[in-house]
Amino acid sequence: MSASILLVLALFGLSACTSYPSSGSLQSSAPGYQGMPTAQGIPLTVRGSDTVQARAIEGSLFITTLGPSSCPIIPEVDDVDSEDELVRITLTGDFAGPCTADEKPRTFEFAIDGDLVGFVVEVTVDY
Repeated sequence: MSASILLVLALFGLSACTSYPSSGSLQSSAPGYQGMPTAQGIPLTVRGSDTVQARAIEGSLFITTLGPSSCPIIPEVDDVDSEDELVRITLTGDFAGPCTADEKPRTFEFAIDGDLVGFVVEVTVDY
């Protein structure tokens, strides 16, 4: 075999063993995780935003936002008012760079002391 044929076979063999992630499998460095919570939990009423869902699951509050996957909307828990059964959150986001036009869910988990069943989540938007 000539050297050029061996080189072509070697390069083909190396490229066949190399795996490249598809665009759908790339992981984002943004907080939270893409998608909905895997556990069902108890849905909570949300006021102030149509793009937020909230669930109480075993001592945790799961907040799911809907927004561009490249520029996620990030919730911050400001206050848990047990007397008024109210959780106050603020949504922030960094839209200074280019953002994709898709709308993908991103879920965030917050450890909360106590049972949130019956609580209302009040949303303030700060972006």
